Amino acid sequence: MKWTKTKPIKLILVLALTFSLINGCAKPEPVVQESIDLDPVKQELLNDINSLAEINDFEGLSVSAYWVSIHSHFRAPLNINDLIRFDRGGFHLEGNEIKGKLELFSQIEMNDIQLARIGNFENARYYLVIESDKDGKLFELLLFNGWSNMSINGVEIEPSKKILDAIYPLLTPGARYELRKYSKWF
Repeated sequence: MKWTKTKPIKLILVLALTFSLINGCAKPEPVVQESIDLDPVKQELLNDINSLAEINDFEGLSVSAYWVSIHSHFRAPLNINDLIRFDRGGFHLEGNEIKGKLELFSQIEMNDIQLARIGNFENARYYLVIESDKDGKLFELLLFNGWSNMSINGVEIEPSKKILDAIYPLLTPGARYELRKYSKWF
């Protein structure tokens, strides 16, 4: 057998073709999809929050906030009714006073909501509620003394700066000042 210059080239081409065919038949790497958080509680809460940004009719809509200083001391922990009764600086907005102040709620995403299971619903210090004459309470935010978790529509979640930023346009200067005392969250 006579070795010529074309035989090494043919051998290299045959080997390259063989490796190409073998690699083409190999099993593809499995595609790993990130798990989608389909927690129905989180999904419902997110839907409730996002729907605030879709409100176009402000007739019969109101926003109220009540608070006591996080530095105030009481004999027993406060619940929402106590908080409303002891309120020293709350405010109330109605109808068109709310217009243009709910858009940031559309930016809340699933990863901005982390459910918490501590159950610390005592010692309420800050309460904000958005209500509709027709549909009742649409949004309830409850903050507690000690910078613990927050409650949104009765669901305890870990502190969310994005949710607090969304309510910020609704607040009066006094309500903003009091909310800033929860500076750990900002």
